[in-house]
Amino acid sequence: MLDVTLEELTNVLGVPTRTTGHQHYFRCPACSAGGGDTSGDNLLFNDRKGVLKCFACDEGAREVLKMVNSKRHQNNYTPTAAKVERKEYIPWWQKNIENLVIYMCEAEEEMTDKAAAWLWRTCGIDKDTIKACAIGYDSNPTMIRIGASVTFPMFSINHDGLLVGFELRQIGDRKYIKHTIDAPSCLCIINQNKDAENLVICEGFKDAYCFRQFLKMKGVLDDFVILTPAHGVNDIYENLKSINYTRYNQCYLLLDNDLAGDKETQRIIQDYPFFKDKRELIKPFGDIAEWWMKNYVNIGE
Repeated sequence: MLDVTLEELTNVLGVPTRTTGHQHYFRCPACSAGGGDTSGDNLLFNDRKGVLKCFACDEGAREVLKMVNSKRHQNNYTPTAAKVERKEYIPWWQKNIENLVIYMCEAEEEMTDKAAAWLWRTCGIDKDTIKACAIGYDSNPTMIRIGASVTFPMFSINHDGLLVGFELRQIGDRKYIKHTIDAPSCLCIINQNKDAENLVICEGFKDAYCFRQFLKMKGVLDDFVILTPAHGVNDIYENLKSINYTRYNQCYLLLDNDLAGDKETQRIIQDYPFFKDKRELIKPFGDIAEWWMKNYVNIGE
């Protein structure tokens, strides 16, 4: 943890260009010296974790620390070892559970035919899934910096099914995804049925929604619990210990057909050998969403 304060950074860099929770963004002096960082937010400082980093270069943080040290010497600064009373950290989502639920309801109400049509055209997600999975639309997100987006709620199996955040997927041709503040590493429930005998883990929200539709089309949706990681494939392994496997007769993995999917599938099956790799179902396609779009979505519909 760095021995540097937000006040010291402000003294050498000026006020942050924007602040989100404990995260403060500045223009990186190293990037700007070469004409870069025109948006003025390459440099991030987290005042809770004491982390300072530039997303675009390796020199920015070092240069800023030199500036801070120089300022300290000018002011005869002497670091102290004063005891700091640390308060218990409460995640942002936990302090804002009611607001997250309200936001979900408002996003559901704001869902437009245009946004629903975009989800079907680009992701193969239909109106039934939009309604059943509480997918919403936010025309002007304020919690995070992103354009008009569809909202995928995160109901975490690691936190007793509580709503812990959202994945926001910006509407448009460019793939642009963000998550709400402090959204934890977890596995999210897409389809929950207490009497389901089977468990399947998909790699992402889009894949999980499409697979839900496939299971419904086959008439076996109620036989499955569908999970997906909050932040991608790397979230899966560390959260498997939260699952009560005695509930299920069969456990399946349906990750992407790529190197990351190969590696994670092998890693999971090595330590949880009762999982079965079902990616043969979607070959030769790269993921469930692509397979679903190519085989079951009528683009002209």
